[in-house]
Amino acid sequence: MKIRTRILLYNTLMVLLSLIVLLAVGSSVIGVWGFWKWDDNSGTEQAEALINQLSAVSSFEEADRRLEDLGYSLYVLQPAGSTAVYTGDTDGSLMHALEDEVLEKARIYNLGDDRIIARRLNPYLLIALQTRADESTPSPRSLLIWFLVVGAAAILVIMPITSLFTRKLLKHITRPLAALTGAAGRVETGDLSTPIEYHGVDEFRAVCDAFNHMQEHLKSERDKNAAYERARTDMISGISHDLRTPLTSVKGYIKGISDGIANTPEKQQRYLQTAYSKANEMDKLLEKLFFFSKLETGNLPMNKRPIDLSDFIRNYVRDASLDPDLQNVMLTADVSDTAHTVLADAEQLRRVFNNLTENALKYAHADPLRIRIWLDRADGWEIVFFSDNGHGVPESQLSSLFEQFWRADSARQSGSNSSGLGLYIVKHIIDSHGGSIRAENADGLRLIIRLPVCAAGGAAPTKEETV
Repeated sequence: MKIRTRILLYNTLMVLLSLIVLLAVGSSVIGVWGFWKWDDNSGTEQAEALINQLSAVSSFEEADRRLEDLGYSLYVLQPAGSTAVYTGDTDGSLMHALEDEVLEKARIYNLGDDRIIARRLNPYLLIALQTRADESTPSPRSLLIWFLVVGAAAILVIMPITSLFTRKLLKHITRPLAALTGAAGRVETGDLSTPIEYHGVDEFRAVCDAFNHMQEHLKSERDKNAAYERARTDMISGISHDLRTPLTSVKGYIKGISDGIANTPEKQQRYLQTAYSKANEMDKLLEKLFFFSKLETGNLPMNKRPIDLSDFIRNYVRDASLDPDLQNVMLTADVSDTAHTVLADAEQLRRVFNNLTENALKYAHADPLRIRIWLDRADGWEIVFFSDNGHGVPESQLSSLFEQFWRADSARQSGSNSSGLGLYIVKHIIDSHGGSIRAENADGLRLIIRLPVCAAGGAAPTKEETV
């Protein structure tokens, strides 16, 4: 059964049953009251006994007062002349109606709505009259009839009014339900941009607002997933290209050796060195993909311990100067002897600096390339500045540098084997240390890393986490 029909039916039955109960209770009360008031014989028996006690010389005034207390009025008539000695009917109708039947002992008569106690007491006819048709006290039958008529009229009036208000209530309820149903149908077909237009101020407003928020969240997630899928597709395409190029070179040099093209020891050595270098490029790319997989699955271990950034940066620059790929790079560390202690994973922190250096090598396009690293401290943060003397990045692209799979449009054209993961990995590692990273243009590209100060110094124990 539809909720509209159910509400209408239940509301109608509730009102109808209420009115029926009202009529039943009212009728019962009137019936009990009428029975108690009109069918109680105790007053009649007392009035009958009083009439039987009267004699011709009795005080009719005293008898009338006593009968009034019992609900009766006394009439003392003279049958012969139809003249009332005390009081009586002016036209003699009561006398003529009872003259032939009245005995010397009081007797009770029911005439229509009246009750009469009559006795012949020569030369009088005594009549005690109790009238049920008294204008000030309607009879139970009249009350019951009028009550039923009024109740039936109330039903005829209340039922249409109830139906009207019920229909209005149903319209108020079904309107937002219809809007929610329509919105759910739109979501099912993929339309997440059309909100529910409901301006009520009742509980349905909160439901519609919650649905709109859910729809906005679904649209945001869908757009994000679509962008992610596009970037992932581009990454797979790029990685395929990046792997194919060095792999083709490795195959070519190996074939050159096997075919005897490299026919001298010096040429063979050069071929092997080149193949080895290309294989290292593939290894670095696969290592980034493996590391990215750990990030995405939350299986990257973090062994944090207190590290002095001053010493760490000096050691990094010293080791980097021995790297053959960085022989043409001027890498300098501008750090003091002041301790700049942070709680960090040394291996992951080294990966951050390696990725930043590799990013500068690929995109700075400066000859010679100069990289400068220096430190500062402010408001409880250790701040690392990593800058190069390259061309920088267009302002419109600064906010996209740390997105996964993002690469500048010129990355592929320049022949770089970029996966679009280097700076994304950097941001993820810095975030997992409770820090932040941002980029700006300042005579080249400047990357600013903020890490929380470790107040405990070198006394803090190793902290193991998984991110």
